[in-house]
Amino acid sequence: MDPVDTPLKNGDEPSQQLFQEARRQADSQQPNHDSPSRQLLYEFSRMLIDSDRKFHNELDRAAAEQEKKHLEALAAAAAEHNRVFRKNFVNETKRNPDLKKVAGDLRRHMRMKLGQLTLNPRENKDMLQSLRGCFTQAVNTPCFTVDVKQFLASPTQAQLPPGPCEISALLVFLFNHFAKAIVNQLASEAGVNIKAADPIGIVAVSVLGNPQFCINNKIPLTDILLAKYHKSCGVLFGIYGPEKTERGRTRLGWRQNEGRWCSDQDHLERMTGLGAGWASLALRKIKVGSALVHPLPNAHYWRAFSRIVNTPPHEATATHYMVLKAMVEGDSLDRFIQCYGRAAVAALRKGLIEFPQGHDSVAAKSLPGLVETIKKERKLTL
Repeated sequence: MDPVDTPLKNGDEPSQQLFQEARRQADSQQPNHDSPSRQLLYEFSRMLIDSDRKFHNELDRAAAEQEKKHLEALAAAAAEHNRVFRKNFVNETKRNPDLKKVAGDLRRHMRMKLGQLTLNPRENKDMLQSLRGCFTQAVNTPCFTVDVKQFLASPTQAQLPPGPCEISALLVFLFNHFAKAIVNQLASEAGVNIKAADPIGIVAVSVLGNPQFCINNKIPLTDILLAKYHKSCGVLFGIYGPEKTERGRTRLGWRQNEGRWCSDQDHLERMTGLGAGWASLALRKIKVGSALVHPLPNAHYWRAFSRIVNTPPHEATATHYMVLKAMVEGDSLDRFIQCYGRAAVAALRKGLIEFPQGHDSVAAKSLPGLVETIKKERKLTL
């Protein structure tokens, strides 16, 4: 990513702005009478918002200096992976036919099982178990190793001890194809039916967060997935650009087929799937006592939401509105509110009512309709 084109001076300044707005909303709703119980209730709500704000401010301060570099590093890591790792891996498989066969079999089996996921959780248990088996085999198959740090962004590298950190090249190879398949499947299937994002998100979190497949049993290889997402749906990372230019479309994740851009409908369907997929990944709850390491904690959802709704009005595009809508449709709305409470309601008001004002695209006009649907079906007035 070109540093000149980075839209934010401070990577998470929008997150701070959104929490301040949530606090103002809570203050404005304080009752005029002096009922002790009501005063206590509103004060408690304000304390919750303050607690969330302080948590994110602390998170923002720690990440502010690195956020811009983090996004650039993700793109650089993806390029390095595609250019160097693939070449080295292919050269190694030429010398080792057994490794070539195992790698090809695992990749095909993994993609086949992902393609067999359904909306029935019970039917997906066997598929998930089979996918875990693929990665277990990748871990246990003799293979040359690589320094995994070259595929990680700086903040993730900082969590590791100094010096090289060697892991199986076959595991990195499989995760690269896994991440690519996850993004492609979300874009195609969840773009048509957002409910399809849920089983894909469950599988992605279950595999990425399995300690057996993590670096040192505790650091997931999430950066490989983020690099794919960064290229396909840049608005989640605060990226914007004019949809009428070649470069702007590239930054926003438009796809080309034989040198021609895909249609508006195809693009917005892809963005719908990726927006719903992001919610399915980042709003996923892990059961208490589970050994899983969450590869994409809830803060990633808040950051993406705040980056989108704090996009300068003249830079907002149909891509922003469609991704935002997909992020809050269906069960994602309930999960967002469960995570952030009143702060989430204030954020929804800003994102669905204030953000689209003054824009006449079909995608922008669909957000007020979603507000009415939420009011009717969830009995929630924004």
